Amino acid sequence: MKIITDNPDTTRDYLPPMHEWRPADTPDLQGSYLSAWRTFGSENRAWICESHAYAGFKSRDPIIIIISQAPSSQFADATNALKECVALPDTLFCLALEGSNFRGQRNRSWNALKGNLHLTAVYKSDIKATSIDAGLTMLPAVAAAESIRAVTENRVAASIKWVNDILIDGKKAAGVLTSTQIVGDRIKSVVFGIGMNVKQAPVLEPTPFVPASTSVADHLGEFQPGLENVFWDIIVRIDNYFDILVSQGPQPLLEAYREYADIVGHRVRLWPDSTSDWIKEKPFVSGVVRSIKPDLSLRLDGVPGPVYKGRLAYEQSCRMLGL
Repeated sequence: MKIITDNPDTTRDYLPPMHEWRPADTPDLQGSYLSAWRTFGSENRAWICESHAYAGFKSRDPIIIIISQAPSSQFADATNALKECVALPDTLFCLALEGSNFRGQRNRSWNALKGNLHLTAVYKSDIKATSIDAGLTMLPAVAAAESIRAVTENRVAASIKWVNDILIDGKKAAGVLTSTQIVGDRIKSVVFGIGMNVKQAPVLEPTPFVPASTSVADHLGEFQPGLENVFWDIIVRIDNYFDILVSQGPQPLLEAYREYADIVGHRVRLWPDSTSDWIKEKPFVSGVVRSIKPDLSLRLDGVPGPVYKGRLAYEQSCRMLGL
C-alpha cells in the first residue's frame, strides 16, 4: 500500500503505527502513480509511506493520496482524467482535508470544510453493464451509512434518502456520487465520490429536498471519532462491497440499501431533476412509497408506473416550508 501526501505535518494521523513520511523519489512516482499525483497533487512536492501493516483490504493493494488543500473537486478531476484516457491506478483513494470549487449532485457547488470527509475512489473493472444494474449507485450510499454507524459504535443511526443522500434524524449528513467509464457494453472504470459532514455541518438554505444539514459530531457527546477513523473504515467498506458486487452481483447491495433506506411507507413528492425554483414549479408526482425496485425505481400508491428519477422531498419537509 502506497500513501502519498503533499503535507506530512497535517496528514501524520493517517499513517499506520510506527511509520513515517519520506520524500518521494523518482522511482516512487512512475506510470499511473505519477498520473494520479499530477491529477490530484499538482506540482506540489510528494511525500510517501509504503506499508503492509493495514490488513483490511482483502484482494488489492491500494494507493492513497491525501491532499491538505484541494483547489478543485477531486471527483471531477478523476472523471475528467478518465475521459481524457489518463492511466490512473486501480484501487485509488484520494482524500482532501479541505478544498474549494467542489461539485456535488446536479453540479451544485460547495466548499470542503476542515474535519469533514471528502473522498474520491477510482476502480478499474471489466464488468458487463447490465449485470450489475444499480449496484454502483447503491455501493457508496450503503458504505457511508454503514460507516457512520460503525465508527460511532451504533450511537448514530444513519439512513439513505433516495437516491444518494445520507440522513441523520432527517437532516443531510452526507452525499454520494458514482460515475462510470463505459466502452461498448463493458464498464471499464468507476469513480465514487463521498462527502460526509464528520465535524462540521455547512450552512444551507432550506429546501424541500434538503431541509437541514447536520454532522456526525452533532449527535455525539465526548465520544468523537477522528476523521482518520472514518476514512480507514469507509475505504475498506467500499473495497469489500466492490468485490461483492463483482463476484455476487447487486443483490447483497440491494438488500442493504433497502435496509438503510428510510422511504418505504412515507408520503413523498417528486420534482423534475431540472427544477430550479421549487416554489413556482410543481411536483410531477406524489404519493406513499410502497417499494424500491432492483433498478432503484420507486413504486408509489396511485401511480401507474415506476418512478425512475426526480428530486424527492418528504411530505413533512414540504409542509414545514409551507408547501
